[in-house]
Amino acid sequence: FFTHFIGKFCYDYNNTGGSAGEFTLTVSRVEKAKGEYPVGGKLMLLLFDDEGKHWKNVQDSWKSSSCEDILSSASWSMNLSLPEDKQDREIVFNVTQSIRPRFWYFMLTACGIELPEPLKYKLHTQNIHWGW
Repeated sequence: FFTHFIGKFCYDYNNTGGSAGEFTLTVSRVEKAKGEYPVGGKLMLLLFDDEGKHWKNVQDSWKSSSCEDILSSASWSMNLSLPEDKQDREIVFNVTQSIRPRFWYFMLTACGIELPEPLKYKLHTQNIHWGW
């Protein structure tokens, strides 16, 4: 299994509980599509907020932690897969928080698999109330 840190961003907050920001992640195959990707195992996007039970729980040990330990500390996770006829996949997600601004950390994790081919990704984050 592997983990790959892809970035962090400080989202503002919305004291009414609405959306504070959003992110868009595009995951693309480097080579031409050759079937569903990945086959077996899980390729996941993990988000961690800056609370002690989330990012701070794994930040110093994520390279030596098990997949289960990392998943249990994540604030949010999503399985990623590319259908056999698709070259890329785009995920758009709204971030909600209502207490204070927080840093969010983004990771790609592959559990139970070695990736058969390279992937590339692009992460775009935005504080929607500030326009950046």
